Amino acid sequence: MGQYSLFANVHFGAGKAKETGVLCRPLGRRACMIADPFFQDSGTLKEIQNALSKQGISSVCFFDFHSDPDCTEVDKCVAFIKQEACDFLIALGGGSCIDTAKAAALTAQNGGECWEYCGQVFPDGSNGVMRRPEKGALPLAALPTTAGSGSEANKGCVISNRALRVKSGIGSDCLFPRVAIVDPCLMTGLPPRQTAYTGFDAFSHAFESYMLNTTTYFSEALALQSIRFLGESFVAAVQNGGDLAVREKMANASTLAGMNIALTDTSVGHVLGQPLSALFHMVHGATLAVTLDSIVEWLLPTATEKLARVAAALCPALGGVSAAQQAARLPELLRELKKKTDIGGRLGDYGVKKSDIPCILDYVEEHVGLSSPVLTEYAKAPTRKDLEDILHASF
Repeated sequence: MGQYSLFANVHFGAGKAKETGVLCRPLGRRACMIADPFFQDSGTLKEIQNALSKQGISSVCFFDFHSDPDCTEVDKCVAFIKQEACDFLIALGGGSCIDTAKAAALTAQNGGECWEYCGQVFPDGSNGVMRRPEKGALPLAALPTTAGSGSEANKGCVISNRALRVKSGIGSDCLFPRVAIVDPCLMTGLPPRQTAYTGFDAFSHAFESYMLNTTTYFSEALALQSIRFLGESFVAAVQNGGDLAVREKMANASTLAGMNIALTDTSVGHVLGQPLSALFHMVHGATLAVTLDSIVEWLLPTATEKLARVAAALCPALGGVSAAQQAARLPELLRELKKKTDIGGRLGDYGVKKSDIPCILDYVEEHVGLSSPVLTEYAKAPTRKDLEDILHASF
């Protein structure tokens, strides 16, 4: 069965955001609300601040960050937290918002600059020593407004350094939010394209973590249930985002997948996604969607049984055919999902050229390493040539 631990404290359900004040009362008396700029002057933000106020909690808001947050934006947030004497944080937004809050909570508590806690890469390409947090992190409550990153239920965050054109992660148990409030009502206004991108993020978390050799029976159950929920709701959520029932299933899928990467990890899709995002500024969900079917085709001869279970979870109508047939059908199912959700299916759709492949592979070798466990523990450990073939197949 293996060893596993989770520190997620999840409050799930329509209307749960109204309980933010009560649920945050144990965390502190002055909150820094880190919110997606979309929520500035919104009724939702004001309702949450009123709920806090009723519990004797004052709050101030920080909006100055972007998608794929830069380490300098995190440092600005830390300065704001200290200036306003906040003793805990609330993140209201998508994965970038929650990741910003996590990195700020850790840096504010331990001092220094955010990038010191990330995998250190200097302008000359050399690697430095990553600083370890000694004091944990400020308490954090996370209210996700997208169903994709699962950051509300895991111990990691991903931060960019645009000056160096690098993305890096921080992983620590202290980064688990003390409270996760998953309210699908907060997600009904998400536009179709963002719903699609974040949905592919959730699927990739479940799929990649399931295909690692480090899974347990528990983590595999979480991954497959996440994929079932996605199969039942993904397309419908993109086509009719106001449908609360499908938003609820998408939210469940995302949170379960987020828990799962806390138990295992991500792998090939996210490893290739890092340079696609850092070097070509592709949206995170697009970097994952564009290589998914090619990765599955590369895995097919090696991992038929697992791929068959993924296909059957995604499309229960396949239950009457053999495992080999189910697995072989999965790449086409993923291509159909991209078409139905209007996501560009090939790398060329995002301005990447075949001549860029060597620099993408160089980035992987330099910043991740082919000997990293996230690759060597995959169902099939990729060589540089394997990754090159996957990228070529994704054009």
